Amino acid sequence: MASTEFNKWIAFPHCNKPITDQTFVSVTVLKKPLLWNKEKIRIILLSSVEKTSIKDLDDFYQLISTFLMDETLQWRLIQNPKYEILKQIIQEINK
Repeated sequence: MASTEFNKWIAFPHCNKPITDQTFVSVTVLKKPLLWNKEKIRIILLSSVEKTSIKDLDDFYQLISTFLMDETLQWRLIQNPKYEILKQIIQEINK
């Protein structure tokens, strides 16, 4: 299995197969960095894809991958770890 760290701030742990009844992402922004594997991360995106139906998840994966690769967006969330800021970031990515 590959590391779930993506850069110096973010980890994206996820199951290797669908196991839940709904697709979701749980977001945690840590006050203090946590040594994950090699990096001290501040954001954890825990995700799971639903098992009961096969949906078109292209938008979901596009949004997640954009956030995982953009340290500017990540830094905004770290600086202001509020739900409203996460919503703004998601809306910006979806434009």
